[in-house]
Amino acid sequence: MRFDEELEVLLRSRFTLICVVSVEEERLLAELRALCERTRRQLVVWDHADFFQPTAGGDALPPAKDPLAVLDAVDRHQGDALFVLRDFHQCWANQPRVVRKLRNVSQSLKFTRKSSVVTAPVVQVPEELRDVCVLLECPPPGVAELEAILDQLAATPGVRVDLGPASRDRLIRSALGLSSNQAQRVFARAMVTHGVLDER
Repeated sequence: MRFDEELEVLLRSRFTLICVVSVEEERLLAELRALCERTRRQLVVWDHADFFQPTAGGDALPPAKDPLAVLDAVDRHQGDALFVLRDFHQCWANQPRVVRKLRNVSQSLKFTRKSSVVTAPVVQVPEELRDVCVLLECPPPGVAELEAILDQLAATPGVRVDLGPASRDRLIRSALGLSSNQAQRVFARAMVTHGVLDER
């Protein structure tokens, strides 16, 4: 099952706390935004620096600077929503009140169309949350995504690409396993080094 399909199944199954391990925050957010559009949910993003960020067409959320206020806002929010809590794993380390509140909120959301997704490059789920939390790892981009990255770079003015279909396929396949940011940097460096992206 593809990653986006698995996420959609979890949301439809009313899983209320999902932790996604990924170094590719932008790519993951784009994936979650598309999922929310398909499932007609509001996407609400929170992080330690900017707190709740405004979302198009959604209800305004109260300012929430500490983790307990964030979870309270999630619990009280009216309507169908997916709350993306970036780096929220930092909030539960040695914080029994935050862990308890997260368990309470996860239980109260079971009969709603609201879920929380904690995103982080590394997540260690506390023992108390293992029963309510699903842990997923966002896979690196596949062939189609890498081709889109290469096409976007190739469309940049002044960039020359001289690759036949077989060479292009080898290049894409050699980039499998890289993050989208890493692939973009590798492709761009090759273009700049030689002035053209070719067999070299």
